[in-house]
Amino acid sequence: MILHGYTISALGHLADSSRQDTESLPRDAVVNAGRLLDSHANTFKARIPLRGFGHIELQWNSDDFSCALATFSLDDEMLSTDVVLSGLRPEADKKVQQAAHAMVQDVCQAAGERAADGLLRADQRPAVACIRWSTKERAGMNVVRDLEICLAAAFLERGQRSLKFLV
Repeated sequence: MILHGYTISALGHLADSSRQDTESLPRDAVVNAGRLLDSHANTFKARIPLRGFGHIELQWNSDDFSCALATFSLDDEMLSTDVVLSGLRPEADKKVQQAAHAMVQDVCQAAGERAADGLLRADQRPAVACIRWSTKERAGMNVVRDLEICLAAAFLERGQRSLKFLV
């Protein structure tokens, strides 16, 4: 599957977009991410050991097989929020996308800035839009990005399987 990746700044600007063939991801990493999702309910918090970080905090929320929000934190600092959108249920995807955009608007309002609409323009599906909250340059953020992509791929694969049972 081709996964569309978007990077959104804390002020809502579309900083980057890319395409990733999920078949090129390390299969064991995607399987492990799927096991993590399978071992929890739709909403959970988990501490994940991550090389170069110690333990990173994951807060996962998915009320629909089509979309999810995942927030990654380290030492009580939010690093990123991922908006995972499959396109299987556009209404559910739009609701989650707008909820994440409201988070960006709240940050911008607190900073006295106007929120850009980069997240709302991330329209290719399936997609993972990563809102980067932290402005600190951290060594190893590529490891966090790899985790984000593998979790998104595992979730989207589950959504595809769910759809087969519903049709």
